[in-house]
Amino acid sequence: AFTDAVEAVASAVKAERTVTTQFEAMMAIAHQENDYRAVPLLQWFLNEQIEEEATMGKLLDLVQSGLNLFQAQDYLPAPHAEGEAGAEAGA
Repeated sequence: AFTDAVEAVASAVKAERTVTTQFEAMMAIAHQENDYRAVPLLQWFLNEQIEEEATMGKLLDLVQSGLNLFQAQDYLPAPHAEGEAGAEAGA
């Protein structure tokens, strides 16, 4: 259990950074193996992951600022529409 919102969001930021590192490792392997079909797919996921990491970083800043947690969503980017993400992945 977390002691406060800052601790919870900091844990989420750490998890997002771990996932980003994992995608970077997969991209490096795809390049080493000359797996050119995997590169665009991994790039899409990596770009999305970088956005997620940035969003969580902004949320951490907001929570650390002492902002009312119910107001935090007003300061974060709107989530992608489901159809939009699917269309990008298929491109």
